[in-house]
Amino acid sequence: MLMMRKLWLLIATVRHLRLIQIVYQVWYRLRPRPKLAHPIIPKVASWQRGWQAPFFVKQSYFAPSKFQFLNKECEISDVADWNSKNAEKLWLYNLHYFDDLNAVGSPERVKEHCALMLRWIAENPEMQGNGWEPYPLSLRIVNWIKWCSRNSGVIDNSQLAAIHSSLYQQVRALSRQIEYHIQANHLFANIKALVFAGGYFDTDEAKKWLKQALKQLQQELDKQFLADGGHYERSPMYHCILMTDLMDLLHLHQCSEVLDLKLNENIRTKLSKAFKWLSAMRHPDGEICFFNDSTFGIALSVDELLSYAKFLGARVENSSQSALLKESGFTVLEGTLGTSNAKLIADVGSIAPSYQPGHAHAEALSFELSIGAQRVFVNSGISEYGMTEERHRQRSTRAHNTVVVADSDSAGIWAGFRVARRSRTRVIDCSDTQVVAVHDGYRHLNEKPRHTRRLSLEQDALVIHDEVSSEHVCKAYFYLHPAVEITPNDIKMTIKVSNDTFCVSFEGFTHLSVVDSTWHPGFGLSVPNKCIEVTFKRRLLMKLYS
Repeated sequence: MLMMRKLWLLIATVRHLRLIQIVYQVWYRLRPRPKLAHPIIPKVASWQRGWQAPFFVKQSYFAPSKFQFLNKECEISDVADWNSKNAEKLWLYNLHYFDDLNAVGSPERVKEHCALMLRWIAENPEMQGNGWEPYPLSLRIVNWIKWCSRNSGVIDNSQLAAIHSSLYQQVRALSRQIEYHIQANHLFANIKALVFAGGYFDTDEAKKWLKQALKQLQQELDKQFLADGGHYERSPMYHCILMTDLMDLLHLHQCSEVLDLKLNENIRTKLSKAFKWLSAMRHPDGEICFFNDSTFGIALSVDELLSYAKFLGARVENSSQSALLKESGFTVLEGTLGTSNAKLIADVGSIAPSYQPGHAHAEALSFELSIGAQRVFVNSGISEYGMTEERHRQRSTRAHNTVVVADSDSAGIWAGFRVARRSRTRVIDCSDTQVVAVHDGYRHLNEKPRHTRRLSLEQDALVIHDEVSSEHVCKAYFYLHPAVEITPNDIKMTIKVSNDTFCVSFEGFTHLSVVDSTWHPGFGLSVPNKCIEVTFKRRLLMKLYS
């Protein structure tokens, strides 16, 4: 029975893949490990100026062997530690990114960084271990090129030659394992790295990397950035990561003129629209909302992105107040609650892209709310990747401010980054003050129930109407930010938000309780919070008012 279920999940997942993903998945599994050409000391192109972008990333390397990633600190004192079986895969990936080369204070650590790079070269043989996988390769290639461009004049020539030789081999390795089978942000990172390498090295081979990468970059720009400005994986965190990629490419062009006029302008246009999308999707506290795989501390903050744009002289668009982000599937409502402005952000879209939902959550019709600068209702966020029970819970419907029907999820999430069954969401009505949407993520259940939700923010009240077209037992979840205090009652509760007090009432429920839960504002972080759980059948009315 378990085997049949896994087979069904696999079939339901694979049916959405593109042919190129299937072909490369099979090819990469069956082919022998690529053999790289003999190492060379490549010629480096003459740039107009060295890399000068501001430093934003916090320090993560503390010489001689201490590293801190994802709120966890470890020593890398032995060769085996680069691929330790006791460390999480994502932590090891971060270890091999070498982000610290361009972190705050990095100019004071140039000698330590040089020694670390030479150590990595000596202890990580070609095509072996986490560091030679395409995604960490991509990020490290870019980081090493930035560092070399900044510091080539202060590094011993023999050491710089060794770094250049290894770096060139790393690019060769990446060019042999582009992540066509994964697509999305991974493929974009691969292409970005090849553009950097093609612009940095002056060889015939590098010219080929650059020509192919620029062609693919144009294609991925138009594919991955939607008409409303959002990145097509629908994750605010990854949206910010891709915005940084765009700005890195713009600064690369300022240094090397590697882009043609049309491509440079296309990147600037995508970036401007991406800022407009981000301004709609940020809370009044200035940071991103938690939809799909999103949390703090991975991407640059919104203010850091704005600072980078200012350095580049890039255009920045802002959104109007209430907005429907049609292509990416979010809506924003703005109004007043009590004496403060209020902002509600809701997921009213389907899981997308269909062929790569690895960072999607089963969060159909979930929402977040801020009153003033204080977040009030929050989705749970993420604290880990992998195939753990906690990772599954954080992706599940019950970890979001929405409705669970018959203890089921609104999408068939499984195996950490996969989705089998998909919900289909449709917006019925949307105005400046309310949105009405419906999804069929529970159609696999008896009676094929549909969940319809109306969110209204007007007349000094937040009103949420939920309707489920079946007799199944339903449960609505309302997660409170840790800073929000709640006083439970049988029918009407009160919550304290900063200096204001609000009432929260429900109609149509069969059971109401306030339970302990956790909120995850970063990898490795779990902060206690409260959740209002409301059991009902068919209809539920929730109202928040002063």
